[in-house]
Amino acid sequence: MKTERLNQFDILKGVGILLVMIGHAISTNSIVYNLIYGFHMPLFFFCSGFFFKDRQLMESFTKDVKGLLVPWMTFSCVLVLCSFVLQFLSNGIGPLFQPLDENCYILYHTIWFLLCLFIVRLLYLLMWKCNRHIISVLCVGGGFLAFTLKYFNVNIPFFFDSALAMLLFFHLGRIFHEWEWYKKLQPIWISMVFLIAYILFVWMVVPLVNIKENLYPIYLPVLSIIPIWALYQMCCRINSIFISHCGVVSLSIMGLHHPIYDVVMTPIFNRVAFPHLIEVILMVVSTLIIVLIIDKLIMKYVPFLLGKF
Repeated sequence: MKTERLNQFDILKGVGILLVMIGHAISTNSIVYNLIYGFHMPLFFFCSGFFFKDRQLMESFTKDVKGLLVPWMTFSCVLVLCSFVLQFLSNGIGPLFQPLDENCYILYHTIWFLLCLFIVRLLYLLMWKCNRHIISVLCVGGGFLAFTLKYFNVNIPFFFDSALAMLLFFHLGRIFHEWEWYKKLQPIWISMVFLIAYILFVWMVVPLVNIKENLYPIYLPVLSIIPIWALYQMCCRINSIFISHCGVVSLSIMGLHHPIYDVVMTPIFNRVAFPHLIEVILMVVSTLIIVLIIDKLIMKYVPFLLGKF
């Protein structure tokens, strides 16, 4: 039973990471882009919270350094190499090294998530150790604080403000596990109704959501948890080895897909014109194949690069 539940979350993360790849490949002015960005990053914080364990502070810190910061440094090195390629392709104009700029290509780009998750996990454990009885209030308060900071155009370095906003989703993931809601399957038509309601709402309201920029509407928790819950219900009924494997290697996909987009796919598609939909499909599928091969090689020869010691 335990393996089955873990497989369901692997599938959920697999769906999530495929949506991340699609979201980075499609036009930012499309309804699909808005639908994906409305929940795809909160989904990963939710999944991480589901597997939260009450460990000793130093044990948890060491584990997260290995599992999050080591891969972040690995992918940063990849981005350094990519920056040289981009400099060459753009005749010497390349990404700059600006540690306090959250758009710094070399340090953050798509791997900002790893730093943000590290902060979320550390903050949550500290709050849990201090007073677990009011942790719900603290997480909601963190979301309001992050929203207020953005309202007054205050940005905290290293995505600390985004981490405050994502504490609530991490907390909801833990509650989802602790209260055993993951065992309560609903009829599939209920999930479909909630997904359709989500699609209609995003289509009519067009909420602006960018977790990296700490940009989101005040109702984000309700907006995002609906598709997350609905997708989980569907994933409980899916038995896909491929999607499950994408969930298992989601770390590699997260860190490598955009550099491949930038230095391989974009130059190709700048020279060969395809309809946008065909271009997106080719870009996502080709990049996914490359990443899966690279991940296989890393795990076989140098697994420590992904924090596997």
